[in-house]
Amino acid sequence: MNEFPIYPYKGVLAENFPFKISVCEGTAVNTVLHAHEHLQLSYVMTGSCLHYTVGKEFNLTKGDLLSIPPGLEHRLSNREEWPIQLIQIDFMPHCISENMKDLSHMHTFMDFAYIQPFISEENVVPKLHFAAHKQIQIEALIGSLRT
Repeated sequence: MNEFPIYPYKGVLAENFPFKISVCEGTAVNTVLHAHEHLQLSYVMTGSCLHYTVGKEFNLTKGDLLSIPPGLEHRLSNREEWPIQLIQIDFMPHCISENMKDLSHMHTFMDFAYIQPFISEENVVPKLHFAAHKQIQIEALIGSLRT
């Protein structure tokens, strides 16, 4: 039995359209160790926070993108001196490919091939950092998705 809650996707996403974009700011970040049934991508628009996952601590800053696949336990910790603004994109994996509709055969972090950029041969690196010129493009794209 897990020692952390696993949030069902139906509590976060609509069943007929399992995709959601939200803004998470400051103390609204989830500081409780948890996992969820859906995939979550988070992009740091401003500020900084700590992300705990796979037994490690990662510092997140503006321009970082993190990927949390279904079932991976994680939590965030606020850094009061640098208030965070995260853009969270939550969705079910079958939004990427219908082949991912049945997740029952996927049990580990490595089962989710679409997160390949976050995996190195040595370990899991659940974040990517984008250069400033790419951040401008990403933030424009996020802005267009939010309107």
